[in-house]
Amino acid sequence: MNMRRLFHIFIFFVLLLGAGRAAKATDCQQLKTELSHFIDSQVTADSVAISFRWPAHLPAGPYSQVSVQWARGAQKLRGQVVIPVRVVLNGGLEKVVYVRAEIRCFDDVVVAKRNIGRHDILKDGYLALTRRETTGLREAFYRETAGLNGLRVRRLITGDRIVLSNMVETPPMVRRGSTVEVAFAHGNLTVVTRGVARQDGWEGDIIRIRMPNDRKELKGKVAGRGQVALTY
Repeated sequence: MNMRRLFHIFIFFVLLLGAGRAAKATDCQQLKTELSHFIDSQVTADSVAISFRWPAHLPAGPYSQVSVQWARGAQKLRGQVVIPVRVVLNGGLEKVVYVRAEIRCFDDVVVAKRNIGRHDILKDGYLALTRRETTGLREAFYRETAGLNGLRVRRLITGDRIVLSNMVETPPMVRRGSTVEVAFAHGNLTVVTRGVARQDGWEGDIIRIRMPNDRKELKGKVAGRGQVALTY
């Protein structure tokens, strides 16, 4: 086999390889378009960054139909996920390919402007709104500061940290260590005296209270702000 023939064979394989790569790029673009539209329709983030990793053995296209086979109730579409996609070839043959995707979510979220101590009450100047990545967050977060003033912090929130729903709570109607009105009811007779709450309580909670000059603790139901009804 002379050198000219070897050269022609080499050029043939180079062109064939180039054509194969171009075809695969077109097939990937077709999948990318369908997957991107699907992800954008399902993810509620303010903005999304998506990257794909294509299967090594991708069925040769073009495809007459492409549909995402994401089951309702499956894992959330964020972070590292594997998405099944059904493709129909021009000859009518159906195949399912599995595409690896990384979905990064970004949202405008409420963050602490400074360290906020445990049991501090939120007020103006404590919080700010900024864009952050929320891909890995498991708890709900806040998209606006409105409505947060007056809530109590359950644990220390360090400055610049995203404020999550499990970090704040409605202030208790009775605070531990505070003086409360304690009502004793018997028939039509009600006697009201004062005691000290031994724990925080919200309306309906049963809490421990201590009466003046008595080391014995009683239990009562929180009936209102600073009010406890003795239980028997």
